Amino acid sequence: MTKLMNAFRSWPRQGPTLRFRLLLWFLVVLVATSVALILLVNTMAAALIPSTINIIPIYGADTQSPTAPAISVPREDIPAIVARTLDEVRTISLVALGLTILVGGVGAYLLTGVALRPVSRLSREIVGIDSDKLSRRLLWQGPADEVKQLADAFDKVLEQLERAFTRQGRFAADAAHELRTPLAILRTNLEVVHSDPAATLADYRDMTTTQERILTRLEQLVSDLLLLTREEQDRNFGEVYLLPLLEEVVADMTPLAQERGVELRLMAESELATRGDEVLLRPIFRNLVDNGIRYNRPGGRVLVNVKVELKWAVIQISDTGIGIPVEEQSRILDRFYRPQASRSRQNGGAGLGLSIVSHLVYLHGGHLEIESTPGVGSTFTVWLPKLNTDFTGSMLD
Repeated sequence: MTKLMNAFRSWPRQGPTLRFRLLLWFLVVLVATSVALILLVNTMAAALIPSTINIIPIYGADTQSPTAPAISVPREDIPAIVARTLDEVRTISLVALGLTILVGGVGAYLLTGVALRPVSRLSREIVGIDSDKLSRRLLWQGPADEVKQLADAFDKVLEQLERAFTRQGRFAADAAHELRTPLAILRTNLEVVHSDPAATLADYRDMTTTQERILTRLEQLVSDLLLLTREEQDRNFGEVYLLPLLEEVVADMTPLAQERGVELRLMAESELATRGDEVLLRPIFRNLVDNGIRYNRPGGRVLVNVKVELKWAVIQISDTGIGIPVEEQSRILDRFYRPQASRSRQNGGAGLGLSIVSHLVYLHGGHLEIESTPGVGSTFTVWLPKLNTDFTGSMLD
């Protein structure tokens, strides 16, 4: 009873508890059912008792029948008897109603407490979990009821949060490491020139050239990091024609291909359209073509092939480059990861290119496939949902 009074007192501050709401609803149903039952009983009593008394062989006191009962009732008192009987039925009904509500309310309060006890215990265990204890699991033991379903669902959420926090921590550490290196180079150049009293104008120009190169790298790194943080709410989706987009990418990358002595070619079966954000689609193909050129050999080839597979627009970027070792293919999409071969040839960037590609393809509802043979080359296949159009602006499906 004390807990019930505490629940009433805490209502204005935090609202009614689940236990109190369940008790209230139970009492509403109980009262409504009891009142309906009492009305039914009293209505039937009022209808049946008078007719029942009338068919009983009761004789008045003035009757001189030899078969008259030992106790005679005056006829004028029979209506009073009926009324008194009905009054007693009503009184008994009201007392029964009060006892039913009292006993039912107390019983309902106790039963809801027992039923909600696992929820309270689950709540206490959940409260003890914070960002430093995401590895904990509830591992709820009990019947396969709604409480266990809730506990299992919370364990899955904890698992997802733990993975997300781990990725976030690793990403922050890797980003700090990648940013520290160019900043350290900038500071070193400044200190060397400033500490040299005999520094000439040519030295300052060399320092400026170095700083410009480092700043360009920093700008690219920041741009890549921003792409990796793009989420669904940042997308501006619409109808995007893939062939003009790929032609632009190939045209932009042709000077680099010529500089490296690599043939760059685009092949397409037909025009295709997808639903996407052109600003986010361009880095997908630009990164893949750029990798195909940079990690290629003189006289090599990069082929961009566009085709249709059922309801998918399939874009394949194949190269004849150095390939990716089998043991590194499972990590190639990790952020800031660079294969050993790219490091040795000084071609590696920040290690974000393929992570960006994978992330952006996922945002567009597609997926990325990788096939690579060391010393032979690699093929990156981008699968994007295809839109059927008549290429006059109307959608067919």
